[in-house]
Amino acid sequence: MDRLFNNHWFLRFTSLVIAFMLFLMVNMDEVGNQPGMFPVASSEQLTIEDVEVNAYYDEEDYAILEMEDVVDVQVSGTRSSLQLFQVTNPNYEVYVDLEGLGPGVHNVNVEHSDFPSGLNVEVVPDTIQVTLEERETAMLPVEVEIMNEEEIEEGYTIGDPEVSPEEVEVHGATSQLQDIGSLQAFIDVREADETITENVDVSVYGPYGEEMDFDVNPETVEIVVPITPPSTEVPLEVVTEGNLDDNLELVDISPETENVTIYGPLDVINDIDAVEAGPLDLVEITENETIELEVIPPEGVEYILPESINVEVSVENGEPVENDESASEMIEVPVDFDNVPEDVEVTQEEETLEVTISGEEEELEAVSEEEIRPYLDYEDVEDDVENEEETDEDIEGETGTDELPVHVEGPNDVMYETDVESMEVEITDNGEDE
Repeated sequence: MDRLFNNHWFLRFTSLVIAFMLFLMVNMDEVGNQPGMFPVASSEQLTIEDVEVNAYYDEEDYAILEMEDVVDVQVSGTRSSLQLFQVTNPNYEVYVDLEGLGPGVHNVNVEHSDFPSGLNVEVVPDTIQVTLEERETAMLPVEVEIMNEEEIEEGYTIGDPEVSPEEVEVHGATSQLQDIGSLQAFIDVREADETITENVDVSVYGPYGEEMDFDVNPETVEIVVPITPPSTEVPLEVVTEGNLDDNLELVDISPETENVTIYGPLDVINDIDAVEAGPLDLVEITENETIELEVIPPEGVEYILPESINVEVSVENGEPVENDESASEMIEVPVDFDNVPEDVEVTQEEETLEVTISGEEEELEAVSEEEIRPYLDYEDVEDDVENEEETDEDIEGETGTDELPVHVEGPNDVMYETDVESMEVEITDNGEDE
């Protein structure tokens, strides 16, 4: 045997036989298909399962109510062709052509395209049933579903979510639109510590919570979920700077609110005792006035409400702050005479006069006309006749006229002003001659 393998001619012959056998193995399929050649290998088959079926139809006017979504495809051919098909994985298509068909049930052929030449293609089943229905559009509201509410940061609260747009278009068959239970958009607030704004897909669900396939426009909506940090109310303090003018004295600084609300992490706001507003520059104050001051957020506070306040500043010599509650009223009352001697008669043409009372509205309501008394005092009469000589023919000592000032008395909480400051009176002395 060793002599045989050492023979060069034997080795050459053996190599030739092996090469010829390899040639036959590679080219067996092509050779077998040609007439007149020796034995052939039979063609092989490959089955592709669950191939998606595309549908071509008038999508603006019709919707597919029912159709088989997938089919099996059997591909047969030579081994090398099938191997090449599997390796290259070409972009073939399986479809049904529904163009020109109206609403109703239709049996249509399943067609294919873009398979490599040299392969036999068979679709199973080769026909499917398709139900078309007229397409409609419905405007439906979108509901926001908040997930993991219990897992937001401690102390934070979730406000009412806002969705934009609030309604979307849903396109589909009339009968299917009636089966829609809700349109929902899901947003996760886990560990949220600030307001969330996200664009979220809209999902369509049936009456039993099953997801349904519809064309939705727009496909996404914007959702804003307000997240409010912890808050607490603290006192407000007004900070001043500078000094008033030398001829002015500060009477009062009165903010419109005594407390403000601060928002922020619990460990921050729990350590804050008060919040400052200002500073109020006293150098600029020349009279009573109302000034708007900014409320200063302490470090770590996210925001504060209100952000600014009005402060009423009163100084001793400033213009009085206008009181919106002040009022006035005019009444007509009779005039009395005081301190008139028994032997003297005093009369005047006008027995009544008009008195204007003014003060706070509450005080005016408590005053009655009977409490207001204008009067003339006889002690104000000027004694002009003391030094005159009396004669039997002279009657000026017995009857005369005088101008007396008008006095008013009444409750102290209001002010009084008469329409005249004095009244002319006639004085008659009724005493007997000595």
